[in-house]
Amino acid sequence: MAVVLTAEQAKCASLSTRGKHCVVEACCGAGKTQVLLAAAAEYPKMARVLILSFNKALAAETAAKVEGNKNIDVFNIHKFASVIYNVTIPDNRTLKKAVDSNLPINPKYLNYDLIEIDE
Repeated sequence: MAVVLTAEQAKCASLSTRGKHCVVEACCGAGKTQVLLAAAAEYPKMARVLILSFNKALAAETAAKVEGNKNIDVFNIHKFASVIYNVTIPDNRTLKKAVDSNLPINPKYLNYDLIEIDE
C-alpha cells in the first residue's frame, strides 16, 4: 500500500534533493520514518543514502521497507559504529571508547549523498 504524505511532509522530503536540511519533530507514529523514506526515494538511484536509526527495532523495520535497494544503508547507531570501526560496539560506553581511541574508519562508509537520522 502506497503511503500518501501530507503537503508538509512532502515539502520536507523534497528539501534534501535541493541540498537543504529539515528537522522533523513529531510523536511516535506521526510518519517521521515515512518522510525519511520519501526523501531517500527522491534521490537518484545511484546516490548513496544512509539512514541511522535510534534502535535495532526501528532499523530492522526501516531496512525491511527498503529491502532490495542496494544504495540505501540502514543501521542503528551502534551497528553503524561497529561497521565503520570494524569492532563490536554494543553500547554508548564502548562507542565513546572507540571514538576517543581514534580507530581507523572504514572508508566505504564515508561517502554518502544523503544522511538521515531517525530517532
